[in-house]
Amino acid sequence: MSSVRLRNSVFIAIWAMLVSCGYSPALQQGKTASVLLEGIDVAVAGDRQGFHLEELLSHRLNSDRGLSIYKLTVRLDITERDEATPGSGGIDRKWLRSLAYYELRSTQSDEIIVSGQVEGSASYSVSQGIVASRGAQRDAEERMLTQVADRLYTRLVLIADEWAG
Repeated sequence: MSSVRLRNSVFIAIWAMLVSCGYSPALQQGKTASVLLEGIDVAVAGDRQGFHLEELLSHRLNSDRGLSIYKLTVRLDITERDEATPGSGGIDRKWLRSLAYYELRSTQSDEIIVSGQVEGSASYSVSQGIVASRGAQRDAEERMLTQVADRLYTRLVLIADEWAG
């Protein structure tokens, strides 16, 4: 069997399993979570990391700055902890943890519809010198904030039946 034919057979088998178990996309037209496709305005308090998280969320939530019926506000709390690996003789890693406290509000009534928190984390090496360590820190921050944005978006999709209407 050729690789194309095998790949097509596998795709059809997976598709058949999903259809038979009742799978349907969460963002499908007519589903409650499809409201996310209409856009949610996003505001994240904070500095450089907050700005970056706001960009990530705006992209995921089709933010159109003031045209949505929902507004998501996020407060970001980032902590950093020193870590040492066994045998290193000192601190050679930093661990970043981010808690994002969010509130989804109606823009018409300013009423809080849903609130909660999501978490993200990443670590990086500080044993490579100042320049390399700074680059590693920024990379870890980006990974952590991407994790937070993905988790927050997923949470909004999963609980859409509670708040969308």
